[in-house]
Amino acid sequence: MTILCKDLKAKIPQGKMVIVDFGYKSDEPNKAMMMAISSHVDSDELQNFKIRMQLHHEQFNAIINAFNYLSKTFKDGFDNQG
Repeated sequence: MTILCKDLKAKIPQGKMVIVDFGYKSDEPNKAMMMAISSHVDSDELQNFKIRMQLHHEQFNAIINAFNYLSKTFKDGFDNQG
């Protein structure tokens, strides 16, 4: 299970939600209201939207892993980038 970290939760605007899968949970009950999980009561359009967003997320993660972007540390500052 992944817990949404406090830094990311603080960036979610009041009244907005993020689409997550069943692997996420919140350690704070009021923060759990910020997470939209697929449900059998969702309309067909909403369910399709959530599925498409989860697929985009998975594709993005695959690209990051394939090109090994996260192994490089950004430490020189913007002025030193070529």
